Amino acid sequence: MNESGESLISASNKLIYISNAGVLIQLKDRKILIDGLCRSNNPIYKDPSPEIAQKIKGGIPPFNDLDLMLITHEHSDHFDPVSVDEFSKNNPGTVILSTPKVISELRTYDSEGMNKKQANLIEFNLDLHQEKTLSLQGMKIRILSLAHMGKDQEGTQNYAYLIEYGLKLLHVGDARAVPENYKELNLVSEKINCLIAPFPYISIPSARRVIKDYITPQKIAVLHFPHKELDHFGWIKATRKSFANVKEEFITTNFLEELGTTLIL
Repeated sequence: MNESGESLISASNKLIYISNAGVLIQLKDRKILIDGLCRSNNPIYKDPSPEIAQKIKGGIPPFNDLDLMLITHEHSDHFDPVSVDEFSKNNPGTVILSTPKVISELRTYDSEGMNKKQANLIEFNLDLHQEKTLSLQGMKIRILSLAHMGKDQEGTQNYAYLIEYGLKLLHVGDARAVPENYKELNLVSEKINCLIAPFPYISIPSARRVIKDYITPQKIAVLHFPHKELDHFGWIKATRKSFANVKEEFITTNFLEELGTTLIL
């Protein structure tokens, strides 16, 4: 406990909402950015503000000394090769890990008229429902290849990341909330502290059952909401209405809608 009586774990573990599905995670003395630098082709989704994007690329606090950048897949609302390329040049000590398609774009991106091969780029080529575990700077990273939402996305490699460093956090990218994605992973035994997932995981009853049956985290952080003024399909209202019916009996859920929102883990 510190002098105020607050546990050091809760004081030093937090999540900051950065962009559409992007979060900065601080676990004690480690910092991980997931899907933070994006430039969406669809204007309904939130890019990081220009100020925050410049801070990330420049390694300016709180984005200084990032240990790890994880990118779930290549879609523009999760990944901008131009921004990540600039970040990589300015922050060569940060390991960047993703799918072969993402890493290939970064290895060949011709921002200065030359090809390059950064040493800090790591790729894993996993077939659907394969996984890989690695240890990195004291962190344990379990990489899970899960089917992307939408039948038109069957060819998209989407990686979920289970990060363990004191606490356990699972970011699923755009994985489909269906039993086929999760039933063989034995995630219940992992005792996950926080699930980070797009809003359909909360708005759809069958998706909520997947969370309760196959993940059972202590808490949930929901993101990937559209801008309110561009939510022409009413997704935000529908999600809140659906969740209100089960809120009292469901897992504690935090809605991340305003960029900059901080969640203590």
